[in-house]
Amino acid sequence: MNISDGVKLAARTLTYKAMDSSKVVNTLIKRITFGSVTRDTLAKNILSGTVNLAQQYACEQKLLGERSAEIVSLGRSVLFDNTMAQVKEGAGPLVSLLMEYNGNNSCSTFLASKIAGHFLPDMLQDYALERILCAWSKQESGSQVMKLAIENALTGVHGGKMIAATFMSVLKRTILDKAEYQSNTALHRIAAKELQWHYTQSKDVVPEMSLCSVISSVTAKTYNHVSSLCLQSEVMRNVWQLPAKIKEVFNEFSTCLPTGAANGDKKTVSDLVELAILAHRTQQPEQVDEMFKMIAELPKELRSEFQNKYEQLKPLLEKMPLSTIAIGHNWLNEIDSVSFEHHGKYAVSPELTNFMKNGFSLPVKLPEEAGDYFAGGSFINELRQGMALHVDNSHKSYGQRAVDVGGNLFSIIKDMFALPEDLSEGQKRQVGQLSDMVNHHPMSLLALTHHIAPKNVLNNVGNKVLNQLNHQSGDVIFTDNRWMKLGPPETKVTVSKSNGVDIATQIVWPVEQLGSSRDAMQLLSSGSSTVSTTVNSHLTFNEQGLKNKSVTISDINIDLAEKLTFRTYPKRNCQLISNGNF
Repeated sequence: MNISDGVKLAARTLTYKAMDSSKVVNTLIKRITFGSVTRDTLAKNILSGTVNLAQQYACEQKLLGERSAEIVSLGRSVLFDNTMAQVKEGAGPLVSLLMEYNGNNSCSTFLASKIAGHFLPDMLQDYALERILCAWSKQESGSQVMKLAIENALTGVHGGKMIAATFMSVLKRTILDKAEYQSNTALHRIAAKELQWHYTQSKDVVPEMSLCSVISSVTAKTYNHVSSLCLQSEVMRNVWQLPAKIKEVFNEFSTCLPTGAANGDKKTVSDLVELAILAHRTQQPEQVDEMFKMIAELPKELRSEFQNKYEQLKPLLEKMPLSTIAIGHNWLNEIDSVSFEHHGKYAVSPELTNFMKNGFSLPVKLPEEAGDYFAGGSFINELRQGMALHVDNSHKSYGQRAVDVGGNLFSIIKDMFALPEDLSEGQKRQVGQLSDMVNHHPMSLLALTHHIAPKNVLNNVGNKVLNQLNHQSGDVIFTDNRWMKLGPPETKVTVSKSNGVDIATQIVWPVEQLGSSRDAMQLLSSGSSTVSTTVNSHLTFNEQGLKNKSVTISDINIDLAEKLTFRTYPKRNCQLISNGNF
């Protein structure tokens, strides 16, 4: 390391410290040098000198192996005080050098360097390290953690804390407070979180996928795992900006496909299926046509297997919106199944919220007898028809609940041998449990059961809920850029006691068909796709009966799920297995 460079850096640091600490010294030096030496110019020189010394040290100590000088020089060109032209020119070669340093094979090195050449310019941008430091400083206590990191690096150096404080001031003046470095990309933010986590080990700042794990995952895997990595991680889709770049990925992938093999590569078929899914998810299904051209030279058996799987997969890809996709493999590491899940939550409009608060009401029917009790007529009618009612007795003691369990068992046995009648013994016990919630007060029980009428609730708010989702004729809605055909709604009521009595009436519409257009809707076979919401009523009582009530409605939930299962038979045909799933 050049000693004179170190002496110059120390002198500049001391001069900057003096100028930054005293207005008199600052003014005096500016006058003596006729303005050629300022805190800004000194700060830039200190930062540049520090980077130069670090670069010299890394090269002399061969911290990155025999090719340390090339890696460090190219890394500085691509990452620090860099232009877009430098990133475009140096990103691929830099990744290639790092891959070789990590001992990766030539295939993965080639693919990673090519992908880096396509993606890194947009991800890193100009002044990459400067943007990462700015993003780090915006983390919670980021500036303090950065200063602590500098102090740790200077442990054992005389005046280390003073030097660290001075260098922190240099960073703020040259980088952290500069407006031109404040914008950042997903990669800058991931790197910033990784730095923050490294120096704090805080669980609160661990990124969804750390920069180190991204690098190690890409560099440590061969080409046949790259598509899986991109497909399965939301972070990777963000970082790699796949919608704009997927064609280049396909092109680079094609150069690594094995050709002329007698048996083919089973994993290659899995990769192609995963890339087909990725093309649809990034709304570029036309790229799959390019894939078919890529595999034209592969063995016929291999082409046929991919085509069979894709032809069954395509309808499912077209009808599902952007979803969480899970790919299952069998013990031979072949694709066994593809599962789709989509969950959406939508707040209801202020108008519907206001209606629930001020305009919601249920029709009144005359009370009817239910065993030893009188209850609301609508409630009794729906109970006769098999209302899905759950009375939550968790407010009771363990002993009381044990008695209830015994009573329920006795009612079930009695219902098995009883002749058909108005209400079953179990239903009568439910009425008794509701009466117990209001201390067996007759007027309170009437008021409570009046509000347990799910069909009336559905008639009152059902269409209003669907209208939040662009309700069309024929029980069709349009949301998440998809058309959905709904089946007849079902209801479930849960009654519980806290400070009053709570009634949760859940309304569930099964999603029977789904598609990207109304004319292209296709059946969903899993039976687990739904649109749902819950009407919550809170009632309080006094000696006269109902004292007060409040009614709210939950967010609207859309849950879509479907599964495609492949089976391979001796003739290598893929068949759709129907067992409640696709």
